[in-house]
Amino acid sequence: MKNKIILLALFLCFANLCFAQSASKADSLVKAANVAKTDSAKVKLLNDAVWEFMYLDKAKAISTGEKSLAIALKINNPRSLSDCYNTLGCLYMIASEFTKSIEYHEKALAIRLKLNDKKGLMGTYNNLGAIKKEVGNYKEEINLYFKALHLAEELKDTVVITKIYNNIADAFARQTQFGEAAKYHLLALAIRKKQHDTQGMISSYIGLGVGYTQQENYQLAKLYYDTAATLLTNKTDNYTLAKYHANYAALLKDIGRKPEAIEHIKKSIELNEAIGNVNGNLVSYANLGAIYEELNKVDKAKEVYLKTLQISKEVNNIQWQKQAYLGLATTSYAKGEYQASCDNYFEYTTIKDSLQSIEIASNMNELNTKYETEKKENEIKLLKQNAQIKNLEIAQQKLQIQKRNYTLLGGLLLLIILTSGAYFWFGKQQLKNKLAKEITIRETEEGERARIAKDIHDDLGSGLSKINFLSELVFKQAEHHAELKHNVESISETAKKMVDNMRDLVWALNPDNTTLANLIARVREYSSDYLEDFPIEL
Repeated sequence: MKNKIILLALFLCFANLCFAQSASKADSLVKAANVAKTDSAKVKLLNDAVWEFMYLDKAKAISTGEKSLAIALKINNPRSLSDCYNTLGCLYMIASEFTKSIEYHEKALAIRLKLNDKKGLMGTYNNLGAIKKEVGNYKEEINLYFKALHLAEELKDTVVITKIYNNIADAFARQTQFGEAAKYHLLALAIRKKQHDTQGMISSYIGLGVGYTQQENYQLAKLYYDTAATLLTNKTDNYTLAKYHANYAALLKDIGRKPEAIEHIKKSIELNEAIGNVNGNLVSYANLGAIYEELNKVDKAKEVYLKTLQISKEVNNIQWQKQAYLGLATTSYAKGEYQASCDNYFEYTTIKDSLQSIEIASNMNELNTKYETEKKENEIKLLKQNAQIKNLEIAQQKLQIQKRNYTLLGGLLLLIILTSGAYFWFGKQQLKNKLAKEITIRETEEGERARIAKDIHDDLGSGLSKINFLSELVFKQAEHHAELKHNVESISETAKKMVDNMRDLVWALNPDNTTLANLIARVREYSSDYLEDFPIEL
């Protein structure tokens, strides 16, 4: 016991030292913001200070966050604004003011959607999922986690992916889908083993332990908790240690080791108080009260439930106020304080009814949002369909114009081909007719030549031959008449010449002699005859 007190004292000293360092860092950031040259730098430094104040001094954290937001609104920088809204959303989530937290996160979401800030959207979806868990909207919670996961996978951010895997697994566990929960815990564990992320591996083992505890597979649950315990060191952060002790206590309670469970819950409460994790302690106090009730330690149970009520009122957590009033009703009844039991039970039912009304209103809002979303989606779908129809009509018109152009072009080409064909055909026909005409003319000329040559040969030739014959007779009879003989001789010579000329003319008129070879033969023959009496070699 003495050793435990010493260890606790040392732990508290260490925690106070850490707090002092964090407070000093936060104050330094605020001072740096006050002398920063640009408003953007001021916003960044003040936001960082909010995160340092968050678990130390919520009042300072809120005032610093609002100051940062005022500067961001003044400069109207979308990124700075979204960062401020995100910081305030996280701050109010820790302060259990979930309505405000949702409001600020949704403002951050709207800006980040416009900016297409995938990294920012990933964080906002994850944060909104965590808030929806706190208000009991588990269906929307898991949808938001999956949106965050898709972005994390797109950005290939394995650190964030493993965190979201854990969140999804916890969400499935809350919906009693333990198989899916285990699947995502194991996916996260596989990545963390590769990265040698001890802190992350502890969280995965705790998550698997919680799931198998809820399935009443206590042996496997204990195996995972024992594996997690082997990884715990003095470097393990308080949040993870508190989570381990709180969840392991739930297992010990279920397997009947209640005294041990109480010790682990107390350790969890001490660790959560050191880091200011009020919500985590509400769970621990409620579980501790339940264990004391089961051990018939009614006074202690009532004391714990009063503490739970006090804290839940401080942070305005209606859910845990309801649980605290129920615990006080049962413990008051066990002590015979029936009026107090009735009063506490009345408070319990009042809160329960109000929460049911809120849940109904939330469901109605969800249904209305779903209806509006579906309506918008249908409108968008209809617009897309209309756009597709219009595009199809335009495509058809283009196709018709194209077909018409092709038809016109084809018709023009056909007309050109037909015209060209007709032109060449008529030209050919004219040439054919011309050739036929020329052939006819040539045949007619040749026929006429042949006829003339025949007529000359027959008529003129026979006449000249007769003149030549008669002149020969007269020449013989005029032997004693010199002058007559001379004239007759002249007539005979003339007749002979005319016969020779007639032969040349008949030769020329003969169509068979219209070739170059026949002309050469004729020239050769003529030359030979002409030069026969001359001493010239031919």
